[in-house]
Amino acid sequence: MTKGPGSRIEAFAALRELAKVYASVPFIVTADTPDIYVVEFDRPYRDKPTTPFIWIKNGRAYVAYHLIPLYEHPELGAGLSEPLQKRRQGKTCFNFKSPDPELFQELENLTARCAATFALKR
Repeated sequence: MTKGPGSRIEAFAALRELAKVYASVPFIVTADTPDIYVVEFDRPYRDKPTTPFIWIKNGRAYVAYHLIPLYEHPELGAGLSEPLQKRRQGKTCFNFKSPDPELFQELENLTARCAATFALKR
């Protein structure tokens, strides 16, 4: 697979498609641009009307996929494969320079677990 800006654009598009599953109630899309896609849970969080859920950003060097529930529920990230774990930066961020269908499938499963946890706490 090629590396470079085109690869990041493809990675962003694939991750955005993964996140679009959560574009309806109880989630809402709060940003949708060529470089940023944000999904929030329709529930108050601290002084804000919604709770952050997914934040995807196409940066200069990589695409960052932030799965915010991992802050409060790090146990949901237990058992990640070594290749996905290597892409992890901090508690909630996974970085990609190009699409990776296997890792995106694992990330999709992790995102579903996080969504189910949010739904239970509503």
